[in-house]
This record gives sequence, structure tokens and C-alpha cells, in this order.
Amino acid sequence: MAILEGCPGLEVCIVVKGESLREYPEDETSSPTVKTTYIEAQTGAEFSMCSKFTTPFPSSYGVEISTTVDGYTSARTYGAHELFRREGFTKFSVGFHEDGMWFRRNHCFTRLNIEEEVEGPISLPKLREQLQKKGCITLNFRWIRNICAIELPFQDRRGCQLALSNIGAVPEKVLKGEALSHQATLSPRYRTRPPKNPQKYEVLNNEPFATFHFKYRSLYETPASVDSKDRDEDNMTFEVLSRALRSMREEEAENVALKNENQTIRHIKRERLIEDEDDEVLVTGTRSLKRPREESEVIVLD
Repeated sequence: MAILEGCPGLEVCIVVKGESLREYPEDETSSPTVKTTYIEAQTGAEFSMCSKFTTPFPSSYGVEISTTVDGYTSARTYGAHELFRREGFTKFSVGFHEDGMWFRRNHCFTRLNIEEEVEGPISLPKLREQLQKKGCITLNFRWIRNICAIELPFQDRRGCQLALSNIGAVPEKVLKGEALSHQATLSPRYRTRPPKNPQKYEVLNNEPFATFHFKYRSLYETPASVDSKDRDEDNMTFEVLSRALRSMREEEAENVALKNENQTIRHIKRERLIEDEDDEVLVTGTRSLKRPREESEVIVLD
């Protein structure tokens, strides 16, 4: 779980199949209230964002947890009396109204479809804008108080489906060396109950008291530029570890290819003598807190 020096008692993690994903620290030093880590994106896996409050986390105020997945933001609020729930708080889906009914769709990791060339017209500026939002899950925490339910006009909230839809084929040149490998999409819809009423509350300070960024990547495809053969795996950052693994895989592949080549040469020489069946060749390739100020805010909860 990710923790912050400046916010003891708060733990945050990304969960897949009931297990917290291993976190690899970013090379850049995080501040006391901001932490950035890398996690491995597992293609096709559903994921959830989990937050847990324990002693000595203060309970004088409630908390707004705002989650941003690939640029799409939603928020939930919890009163001070709710914070220390044993199981913590989990966000794993988005809700929306369609065909007169309420549905939910779960968050998933989906591999980007990166191609050397893409047929047909494509808006490169729009695609670049979309890609800038991909590959990151962010959780922001703010202090709030005076939470109360309110009545608002009906909102169908279908924007989540558009924001988290598959962006389709991506020309390789658009990435320009970026280490993006996946995007967040949504599972098939399923029926659910209507959401709770929206709430109105006061925000004590617009600046979050804690922020967690999780950059998700494919472990074997994230580029790095550090020689890491002899480094301790437990002390490696995500990029360094992925570089080490990729380097080892490439080295192993080269060794296997060389061995196969030598065996094939010997086999071919033998076959020329006995006129046996053709060879089958297997090719392996690698390609800071300010004085609190109050601000009323109305938000539709997801």
C-alpha cells in the first residue's frame, strides 16, 4: 500500500483479483503530501482503488475522495464517523442511467493497440490529447464538513462511458517514445440500484491534503536507461526493474536463438547426408497546508 510521510494513518492501493499490486517508486522524490508510484498493468484485468484510514489519522472532519482514471473524475464523501471502517473504501466501477435503468461497468486494464501505420483519416491533435490522459490513476483527498443530501435535477451521467472508451488504433509515431502500453476501459454493463442522493458540503481547503498517483504500465515494455543487472530487485524503481527484466529476457532470447541456430546448422548438415524431412525454424524476436478556507460545493456522487 502507498503511504505518505505527511499523512500517517492513510493507506491507498490498486487491487487486482483481491491482491494489492506491487508499487515501484518513481525516480523523482515525492513531497510529504504527494506520492507517485508505478504499477503493472495486467491486460484484461479488472482493478479497484482502495483507501483505508487507521490511527493516527485525524477524525475531526469528513473526507472527500476524488478519483481520476485516465482523465475521468468522480468523487465520494465520507463523514468523520465513517472513516475508520475496517475494510476501508473501494472504488471499482462507474454508474450511469440508460434505457430507463441504472447500470454499472467495472474498471479494466486494456492494452493499447499500437500500430506502425493506421489506415484512414485520424486527428493527431485529438489523439495526442487523449493519450496525455492515459496511463494514470489519481486519488485526491480533501477535508470537508457539513455534509447533507440535496435534490438536484436528473442527470444520466453517461459521460464516463465516452471518457473511458477504447481509443482504437494508435500510430506508433504519435507516442514518440512514451512508455504508454495500456489504457483504462470499462467492462460490459450490469444492472444496479439507483445511486444515493447528491450531497452538498463545505470544503475546508481546495488543495488536497494527500494525493496519490499510480502510473500503470506493462512491466516488460517500460523503457529505462539504467544498467541494473547487479542491483537488488527490492530497491529498484519500476522503470529500472522493467529494464532489468527486459534485458534479461532479450539476453535469454538471444542465447536460445543462438543455440537453436547452432543446432539447426548441425541438423541441416546431418540432413544433407540422410535426406530427412525439412527443418521447422522457430524465430524468437523482441521488438503544503495553507490556512483553511471554506468553499461550498455541490457534487454529484458516483
